[in-house]
Amino acid sequence: MSFQTNIASIMTSDAVLNLLVEDICFDILPLDFELTKDWIVYNYRESERIDVMVQKNVLTKYSLYVKIVSSDTNNLLTITDEVNSYLTKYTDSNVLDIAFVNDNHNAGIVDDKDIFENTIEYTITYKN
Repeated sequence: MSFQTNIASIMTSDAVLNLLVEDICFDILPLDFELTKDWIVYNYRESERIDVMVQKNVLTKYSLYVKIVSSDTNNLLTITDEVNSYLTKYTDSNVLDIAFVNDNHNAGIVDDKDIFENTIEYTITYKN
């Protein structure tokens, strides 16, 4: 399974997150997204390839960015807590570790609309 397929499955498989938000989207929100709903948007980039003596490209580290968008600050915090809990405990045969790096709790009202956002960064260690 490719990393792209695996991360899409990870991000959309948690039942609690699916109940808390309208949708979980890769890269961008839909153009017509409802301002009153809660959303998660994620993207990633490769940050490092790790080789061993006998084999190249054994592990890859990715930076995962998860943006939570909400019109309610309490919902924003609840969703943030659930994302952190879910991702930092997640492992499978390819995802060896998901580690919290930082988040942007200073995020506030976006574009003079009553929308709040928090962007969380994680590092994923992935077995190729």
